[in-house]
Amino acid sequence: MDEIKNRLKQIVCDVTKMEMDEIDENENLFSLGLNSMMLYDIDEVIFEEFGVSLSVELVTGEIDTIEKIAEYLNNNKTKDE
Repeated sequence: MDEIKNRLKQIVCDVTKMEMDEIDENENLFSLGLNSMMLYDIDEVIFEEFGVSLSVELVTGEIDTIEKIAEYLNNNKTKDE
């Protein structure tokens, strides 16, 4: 699952232009400065790479950190890494 977390952090970096060391995988995505358009862009990449689409309800609710998204992807991915 560390590979998934690292890839998610890289995706967030690519979208937000943040540095990897600025991203706390346990911090709420909105607290990191992400907005709904950024989440849409991140979701597109996640779907391409993992075959899973994250609903707005999930990301704004119970799955709101990189750590939780990684767990969700690990349990629900449809594409092989």
